[in-house]
Amino acid sequence: MNTLVQSTTLPELRVRFIRALSIVSIGLGLAGSLAVFGLMSGLSTQIFGIATVAILLLGIVWLMLVNRGRVSVAAIGLCASLTVATLTPLPAALLIIAVTAVIAAAALLNGVGYLIVNTVVIVRLALVAVGSAQGNPNALFDLGANNLPLLVVVIVSLSSRYLITTADRTASASLRAANLLQFTAEIAQFASQTLELNFLLGQVTRQISDRFGYYHVQVFLVDTAHEYAMLVASTGVVGEQLLMRKHRLAIGSTSVIGQVTQRGVPVIARDSDPENVRFRNELLPATRAELAVPILDGGQVVGALDVQSTKNDAFDQNEIQALQTLANVLAAEIRNIRLFETQATTARENEHLYQQTQMNLEEIQRLNSELTGNAWREYVRDMGTASGITLDQGRRTTDLSWSQTLRTAAQGEAVENVTPTHSLVALPLILHGQLIGAVEIEADEEISHVKVEAMREVLAQLAASLENARLYEASQMENVQKQRLNEIATRYETVGSVEELLRVTLVELGETLGAERGAIRLGAATAETNGGSGS
Repeated sequence: MNTLVQSTTLPELRVRFIRALSIVSIGLGLAGSLAVFGLMSGLSTQIFGIATVAILLLGIVWLMLVNRGRVSVAAIGLCASLTVATLTPLPAALLIIAVTAVIAAAALLNGVGYLIVNTVVIVRLALVAVGSAQGNPNALFDLGANNLPLLVVVIVSLSSRYLITTADRTASASLRAANLLQFTAEIAQFASQTLELNFLLGQVTRQISDRFGYYHVQVFLVDTAHEYAMLVASTGVVGEQLLMRKHRLAIGSTSVIGQVTQRGVPVIARDSDPENVRFRNELLPATRAELAVPILDGGQVVGALDVQSTKNDAFDQNEIQALQTLANVLAAEIRNIRLFETQATTARENEHLYQQTQMNLEEIQRLNSELTGNAWREYVRDMGTASGITLDQGRRTTDLSWSQTLRTAAQGEAVENVTPTHSLVALPLILHGQLIGAVEIEADEEISHVKVEAMREVLAQLAASLENARLYEASQMENVQKQRLNEIATRYETVGSVEELLRVTLVELGETLGAERGAIRLGAATAETNGGSGS
């Protein structure tokens, strides 16, 4: 992923401020030097001249340093020179230099440097005020109201520091929010390249923690029963431990995650809050502030993005909005990945069902073919010698023998002996994958390939028609047998003895089924009856 956006506004403003003060220092030094040349003599004039020349030279030095990129050195040097300038006897410029010094310290120095400069300047002004109040003839100059300059410098110093600090914080917060938004765009691009949810969420939490300095970052997803928020991604060694123990929080519980998954709005908890809803995890003792934003799919809460900080005043409104935008992007990606997983699962199930259907169909076809083959073998066996027909010159003959070409075709191999003056073609007769016979055609002319293919189509139709005819004959025979059995049952009504009933039954069954012998016994078989007539 790309690096963070770098803020250039405040650093550039500081550079420009240093350049401006350096140029002002050069101008003041030049003006003071010219003024000195117009004076006659005296100790004060000499000191003033030395000071103005020093200011001129130092202004040039600071300008050169800042142009070479030594901004920190130039800032410290500039503030130091302005502070020292307040200690020199420059009557007309003391208040201006003092104000400039405290403004420069507020804008350019850290807290320690700012306090040092302000202490020196305020002490200097306080000494001047005391000297003026006592009417000391050795006072270097008279500023009028004794306490007014000191009050002005204090107000200007505090106001400048407050405004600059506020601007710095605002700029930092805006920069952080901008980086979060940029990161959100990067996540959207990255998510389009992966379809593995846990990997995506793991990358997101690590990147947020590393790039924005959060103490801990984690993602929870709501379970299907909408009872618990399950931890699915968490940073660091602590995160690994939480994931291993399947950390979860009940929806609606007294915790940030419990509240955000129930209410669907960002929830923030700080140690300084009187009603802190934060769940204190013993593995994260340094947490001072925790923010959770909902991951919303439409109006439904599907999870939460949770970030924790060691600073109690973390998470301003811009940062909350940026994190919510990131959570919205995650919601869309979670929905897309889950939809893809559902479609993939459905596709796998459909493929499995298709394979099962194919296997079942093949088994049905195999059984159908086997049954067809058995049925035709029984049919041909029942037909006896009348298992075909032969035509010669358009007349039926009694020859039902199998020629060699018919035998070859009956084994599934087609025979095509075709010449311009004589053709002999034998093709297998196939029904449902079973060979049920063969057809042989002989002609005193050439049988073209087109005619042979037409013959194959005719044979396919013949096989289907033969099966229909066989089934019809079988149905008719079954009806005849049922009718015969009904007649037997009717005759039972006219017979009055047991012996006659048994005789009638055997005679009728023998005639109906073509049986030559039959027997009926009444009672149970015993050792005595099985042994013959007995003694």
